[in-house]
Amino acid sequence: MSNYVDYNYYLNNYLQGREPVIPTASFGFYSMKATNEIRGRIYNTLIIIDEDVKNCTCDLAEFFYREDVAEQSITKTSAKGISSESVGEYSVTYATSKSEEYSQTNRDVKISSILRTWLGNKNMLNNRRVDVVY
Repeated sequence: MSNYVDYNYYLNNYLQGREPVIPTASFGFYSMKATNEIRGRIYNTLIIIDEDVKNCTCDLAEFFYREDVAEQSITKTSAKGISSESVGEYSVTYATSKSEEYSQTNRDVKISSILRTWLGNKNMLNNRRVDVVY
């Protein structure tokens, strides 16, 4: 199984001059994760790896990378379960395991949105897995 995109495509085509979000050494992992997400959400059909599929893979890879970075940040700052603390008029805020942006519901909505943006016009999406009920 090969990934739908490589770092060269990400850098030279998808980003179009913007700074990369995903470091070179990590790109293969996140590209694989994004490729698997797309494969799991399309109908049982032969997929043509065109620009939209490649860009969708890059977009999802960036989302998964940011999700992991946010989770690592929360884990580092919440070793004691506290995300912030004040001294005057003592106040403490306890950390949660995931940021609100990456909660399961928001995560599913964001992934579905990325998939629809790039692949929605191709009738490849398995709507039973892509649609999220609010």
